[in-house]
Amino acid sequence: MSFGGKCAYCGCELPEKGWHADHAEPIVRKTVQDMEAAKKGKLRFKQTGECYHPELDNEDNLVPACKACNIYKGCSGVEEFRQTITRVTVNSLDRTQSLRAAKRFGIVTVDESPVTFWFEKYQQES
Repeated sequence: MSFGGKCAYCGCELPEKGWHADHAEPIVRKTVQDMEAAKKGKLRFKQTGECYHPELDNEDNLVPACKACNIYKGCSGVEEFRQTITRVTVNSLDRTQSLRAAKRFGIVTVDESPVTFWFEKYQQES
């Protein structure tokens, strides 16, 4: 497995089973409304099996990821994911009373320097 058996993003150890093969640059799968669910008054979508960027659906664009990072990243590209992590964290600190208090008391600090992913650190070491 690439990246020393760790998640390409956060660097956690990946289990033998249960990790995800993530498209670093998203292929974005096409979805359509589930008409059976619509008949029951529910708004649901299902994937068609097609994607918007089939040229990115190749082994060179796949990296190992933990379930949490892959789900959080969603259909973001690497740079957008990097920015999302910082933006969402800063916004959470500003909107949550307990986190604002923790920040005031020095329990939590904010480092807004760019996020460095494990694959970047791993490639520098190799």
